[in-house]
Amino acid sequence: MTMFRHGVASGEPCPTSVSLWTRVSSAEPEVPLRWVMEREGADGRPHSEGGRSGPAVASFLDDHTVTVVADDLSPGTWYRYWFEGPGGTRSPTAHTRTLPADGGPVRIGFTCCARYGLGHFTAYRMLAEERCDLIVHLGDYIYEDADSWVTERLPDPPYEAQTLGDYRRRYSQHRRDTDLQALHHAAPMIPVWDDHDVADGAPRESDIAARQRYRDGQQAWREWLPINSRRSADDGIDRVISIAGVVDLVVFDARFSGRQPHDRSGPRLEPHQRRQILADSQWDLLEATLRSSTTPWRILANQVQIGPMRLGYLPSIRRLGMRPVVNPDQWDGYAHERRRLYELLAATGPSLLVSGDLHSTWYRTLRHEGRRLAQELTVTSVSGETYAEAFRMRTHVSPRLLERLIRSFNEGIRFMDLYRHGYAVVDVSTEHLDATVVLLDSVADRSSGAERVALARLVRRVAPLRSSGTVRS
Repeated sequence: MTMFRHGVASGEPCPTSVSLWTRVSSAEPEVPLRWVMEREGADGRPHSEGGRSGPAVASFLDDHTVTVVADDLSPGTWYRYWFEGPGGTRSPTAHTRTLPADGGPVRIGFTCCARYGLGHFTAYRMLAEERCDLIVHLGDYIYEDADSWVTERLPDPPYEAQTLGDYRRRYSQHRRDTDLQALHHAAPMIPVWDDHDVADGAPRESDIAARQRYRDGQQAWREWLPINSRRSADDGIDRVISIAGVVDLVVFDARFSGRQPHDRSGPRLEPHQRRQILADSQWDLLEATLRSSTTPWRILANQVQIGPMRLGYLPSIRRLGMRPVVNPDQWDGYAHERRRLYELLAATGPSLLVSGDLHSTWYRTLRHEGRRLAQELTVTSVSGETYAEAFRMRTHVSPRLLERLIRSFNEGIRFMDLYRHGYAVVDVSTEHLDATVVLLDSVADRSSGAERVALARLVRRVAPLRSSGTVRS
């Protein structure tokens, strides 16, 4: 398996298709491959019918990565798959699943923010064992910097990634991690990019070198993740996945596509300016989806926290009275856009919002003009500085005191953990939506224990069911 040392992966599942990915380690300009899929029976054994196979070519132009789309599959079905190369070489065998077409329960895993040098990817291995139908990665799949707290996990390259070659080396290192491979080998993934997949902060800068870095970072992201090969690089990452007539999963980009610049010097008074965080086309997609949705559940997933997070209050020079101190990198820096989203949610019914980026776990009730609007689940990081660690290094405030301060300034927080890593699982059926998080004791070693926390059970809203699974973008 030396040729396939980065493993395999699957992604962007539909009821009748899924993308398959691998990379070969070779000095040849092009390497001919063959992909093979076998349908799994109820007992997990290969089924004699329903298999698929086809050719593929791994080219040096794509860093010897390759993604193919396997079509004509059966809905709601588990498959095992692998790639075959020259000389009888064969990749590891992995598992993937097509989306169910109607009625069945769905389990979706959510994860984000994996900093190689600052801890083990234990959360990935645990999430791989959850038997999810689908994994949504909310961004920061890699970090561009070279920080390291763990001696045996020194980033490659040992400096901040700047060029296409640098990013490819960083992805290569991540994809050799056995815990990350376990996750990719267990279920299909829908990936979302965030700023550290390119560089800390967003959106694209104006100078030529920064624009080239942006293109290089996103090219490597597309090469190394199981992105549908039929998508254009200009298509963006926004998509709507209608699953089993049970849930509409809306994934949208609040980091790069439409975001206007903001002051990134740190927490500050809530901005007055009306900045844009989503492009007009993204609003069109959100509004059309939410107004036409007939599924019992809608899940809206983006990179950054939507609900307000006030860190205190200070006098305002421009206005009499006090104004909140916020982190403008979140939707707090785009309050006018958040109000527009709130008004859309108020008009279309409750949803579950899912976000990442904060390296902490939040579950809260969002309200608008006194009305209960939606629940938001913010998923913690796989590894790296937690929110409490980052805050303590800058202010010397303990995690417990910080938690009390945040709760005193913000309403609707039902659960919050600022100092542990982990992941989230959302189970959706026609009648219920259950949100659960798993929080690790430590990422300093791979044998860490963990706590499982059941956050909430939501009861369905009354609506007719849609009978097919589709993807729109």
